[in-house]
Amino acid sequence: MAKLWSGLLSGLLDLIFPYPAGCQLCGRGRQKGICDECWAALRCNNGERACARCGRFFPRGIPYAYQRCLQCRRQGAPFLACRAAGPYEGLFKEAVYKLKYQRRRSLASPMARLMWSVVKDDPLFQDIAAVVPVPISPGRLRERRFNQAGDLAREICNLAGWTYAPVVIKNRDTRPQTGLTRAERADNLRGAFTVTHPRKIRQKTVLVVDDVYTTGSTLKEMAGVLRSQGAEKILGLTFAAGRLET
Repeated sequence: MAKLWSGLLSGLLDLIFPYPAGCQLCGRGRQKGICDECWAALRCNNGERACARCGRFFPRGIPYAYQRCLQCRRQGAPFLACRAAGPYEGLFKEAVYKLKYQRRRSLASPMARLMWSVVKDDPLFQDIAAVVPVPISPGRLRERRFNQAGDLAREICNLAGWTYAPVVIKNRDTRPQTGLTRAERADNLRGAFTVTHPRKIRQKTVLVVDDVYTTGSTLKEMAGVLRSQGAEKILGLTFAAGRLET
């Protein structure tokens, strides 16, 4: 019954606040989804050089001699690698905002296609046995009515034929990560995730999906919890990732 009322409410809201006609990013034209111009711009940024472990993007126009960023060379991580479709700026940032805060859920499909294009030929990502979206807290889920990471993860599973496994819950509300330092972000999330069905990830290669990788605090906490419950290897995939400082 609760699901029925939730679906009716969501449909009513879509009638009251329909998606605008035209491109979901720039608003131009009359075609649905993402227009050819915006899609071309996203594809142009897709594939920029990034850290081989965390997936954050190197500064433009500056030669970088290493495959990994300074932080990843100095510190270990509970995950093997993370990849992102593009840098968290411009249209990539716009897409995340509109999916997350304006409920443009139709964006999840093209966003997932870009994400899939990054890893489909990557040798590290060939043995994925479970795809786990980063959860949001119950309070935020009631407020937003959907989890953007879940939408992205489901679309990626449809493309790749992988198993969607939402086996991690967020057990408490946390402060928004925006504006927090790296240390504060890690403290904010410590102990916030719980694995509900360990058998579904035990001795498996698990892909964690989220919308944005900023400092890595979320993925590190998720990876630590999953490994503590028996996951063999953890990989990450996000739509966007931050750019490393010069």
